[in-house]
Amino acid sequence: MPLIKSSTNGPDMQSAVVLHLGDLRREAERLEADAIARANRIVDEAKQERERLIADADALGHTSGQERGYAEGFEKGRSEGHAEAVQQAQQDAKTMLEAWQQALDGFEQARENMLHDARADMLRLAALVAEKVTRRVVELDQALVTRQLEGALELVQRPTRLIICIHPDDRASAEEVLPTLLQRLHHATHAQLHDDPALARGSVFIRTEHGIIDASIDTQIARLVEALLPQRHLATPPDSDTDSAPTQ
Repeated sequence: MPLIKSSTNGPDMQSAVVLHLGDLRREAERLEADAIARANRIVDEAKQERERLIADADALGHTSGQERGYAEGFEKGRSEGHAEAVQQAQQDAKTMLEAWQQALDGFEQARENMLHDARADMLRLAALVAEKVTRRVVELDQALVTRQLEGALELVQRPTRLIICIHPDDRASAEEVLPTLLQRLHHATHAQLHDDPALARGSVFIRTEHGIIDASIDTQIARLVEALLPQRHLATPPDSDTDSAPTQ
């Protein structure tokens, strides 16, 4: 067995062992540093995760609280809003019904007024038409003054003097029948014809010692209109004058 000399176990061997131990130390320090770094990183990550979880929990709680509060508020608001809406709708319906009733009452009153005015207008129109037709008939009926004169003379109840006013265009007809009429009437002691252009054709206006007998066409038409339209005045044609007595 060979003998190893001491020179072989010299400084080089010692140095090799020392170098190997230094590597181990450095490796151990590196591993320790890595372990510390990993531990710190794990701690930091744990802290971050904790903060994230807390934040998420807070956000979730806030959201949940909002949702719950919204749901509760919505339900409360819905109930209150529904009650208010029903009350408002009832009030609006009542107001609308009152307005409709007022409008209906006003329409009914206006309708009655319109019908009343329409009837009055129709009567006025009928009276005007009757007056126009009557005046036209008077112009065409030459014998009308004869009938008017006869009717007026029959109203004389006592002996008296007569002034008979007629339209000038009716004088010929009146003179023709007057003697015969006077013979039939014993109350007329004297009769005088008087032309009055203010009278309408066919009119007779008699003055006596005791009063007057108005058988003028205008007066008869006015009385007819007054009977049809009491308290209403019909426009009097320009050529008639029912308010004043015939001129002499």
